Amino acid sequence: MSFAFDPRRLAALAFLLPFLVSTAYAQTYEDVVTAAFVRTHFKMKEGEDVKFEEFMTKTYPTATVVWGRPDKRDKQRVKAGVAPSGSKLMVVFVDLTSEKDFESILSTYKDGETVKGVGRQAIWSAKWKQLSVLISPKLAIHVHLEHPGVVDLKKTLVSLAKDITKRIR
Repeated sequence: MSFAFDPRRLAALAFLLPFLVSTAYAQTYEDVVTAAFVRTHFKMKEGEDVKFEEFMTKTYPTATVVWGRPDKRDKQRVKAGVAPSGSKLMVVFVDLTSEKDFESILSTYKDGETVKGVGRQAIWSAKWKQLSVLISPKLAIHVHLEHPGVVDLKKTLVSLAKDITKRIR
């Protein structure tokens, strides 16, 4: 076996090295929003529990956790590809090419209200029941909650977004 110097191999390795390093250090989001995260932030009533926990990438990586009283139709809904009924927390992680991408997201909010104190920039939409947060020039999250026990949805979403931001390395 020969280990002779080959400039083409060296060039190929130099080309691949940044990709390999960035892949090794790439952020994974699947452990950020989980059933345990929901249990930490929301008190379950007697008979309630997490019924559904999913991390899936369709267009964007998305974490969905549903909780409530078990229902006989839950398994059918999951089998059909639909989350079961109950309270739902959904967080979408959006990798951006630049901070300007977040500006295009903001333009979709007709009722957007700037929120201070979370991320680099945040906007609340009462219509969408959603908080969008620019965490870094390359990452934004959309935090959406459907939970009848919440008195101040915006305040709850800000609190959740702050904790999610801390959990992302």
